[in-house]
Amino acid sequence: MSRLQAGGLAKAVDLIYEAALRPELWRHALNTVAEVLGSDNIGIFAYPNTSAHWAVWSEGNDELVDWFFREGWHLKNPRPERALKRFGMMRVVTEADMFTPWELDNLPFNQAMIHQMGYRWDAGAMLGEIDGDAIAFTTQRLGRRERFDRQDTDAIGALAPHLARAIQITARLGLNRAEGMLDALESLGCAGALIDRAGRLRRLNAKAEQLLGHGIALRHGKLCAMEKSAEPAFQRLIAEGLSPPSLERGPRLPAAVLPRRQGRPLVAYAIPVVRSAQDLVQAAVILIFVDPDEHRDPVDIVLQQAFGLTAAEIRIAKGIARGEDLKDIAEKHGISIGTARAQLKSVMAKSETHRQSELVSLMMRLSGPMNFVENGIGRLQRTNSSLR
Repeated sequence: MSRLQAGGLAKAVDLIYEAALRPELWRHALNTVAEVLGSDNIGIFAYPNTSAHWAVWSEGNDELVDWFFREGWHLKNPRPERALKRFGMMRVVTEADMFTPWELDNLPFNQAMIHQMGYRWDAGAMLGEIDGDAIAFTTQRLGRRERFDRQDTDAIGALAPHLARAIQITARLGLNRAEGMLDALESLGCAGALIDRAGRLRRLNAKAEQLLGHGIALRHGKLCAMEKSAEPAFQRLIAEGLSPPSLERGPRLPAAVLPRRQGRPLVAYAIPVVRSAQDLVQAAVILIFVDPDEHRDPVDIVLQQAFGLTAAEIRIAKGIARGEDLKDIAEKHGISIGTARAQLKSVMAKSETHRQSELVSLMMRLSGPMNFVENGIGRLQRTNSSLR
């Protein structure tokens, strides 16, 4: 096998494993694979949840991929289903294995590939599964060139196990990065959910789990609003988070309001998971839920270091921030109302506030990182609106 003897396959394998850890290199790696195979293009995508978000392809293949998704052929492509049903995983097949000569010339997808894009010859394999989706490797040649022969399919067979391992590594690392963001929200006291590119729930952090049955519910693997009236807006929020950003259309839905049977409604925000265009990551959107009924106290060490408050003064400041009456605060902590007044006066002097309303406002601004998250969401949405 001349290409193997030339060391092309070994070079391709090295690049594949490098791309596994650095997803921005996937297109370059697949371009090298295409050179080794003498192919005009290569693509890797998930099935049946085929999406341009979960695909990677060789350099110079953008026109075919754009056509494939723009014209909706990713929903009408019979090749992955036939390959799975007839041959299973890791079996290298060509168009001749999947179609009769009549089918190759007359089935709508094959006709479109040949007559619209010029591709007639195809080879590939199903590389395994990630979270219920089969991973398809496919490579094509233009109709004016020779079909894939035994030498070519042997080369694909040699590459397939390495591609399968590398894609699993990329997907898992990408998912770990996204779940790390969810864990970071948990450490900030924020309720968050990780949604994949098919709109399915991947994970809830502990704060979000507490909201199940209280504004949100899980049905058939997807999050939904408990109140039917809120469901369309909630699903639109998720859908807009999944869709690629566009300068042409208007701003995204800023938030979804989710009524509850008890308490004030939840407010949900959708934050797309930022990634390179070549990153094979299933995690696509982080949902952040704001519970207006949840009170967040400022951190003691912040109040101590910022204003020099004592432990007793911190208790007074937090009680006032919660809207508690000074008499009730005094009784709770076993002090006289006079002592409570003196401590409140000291708190206001140290914090340079002159009225209780100013103190409450200051405490709210210091009441934990969720305010930073909410303000950051607002800034992002205002920026998106200004891009119209």
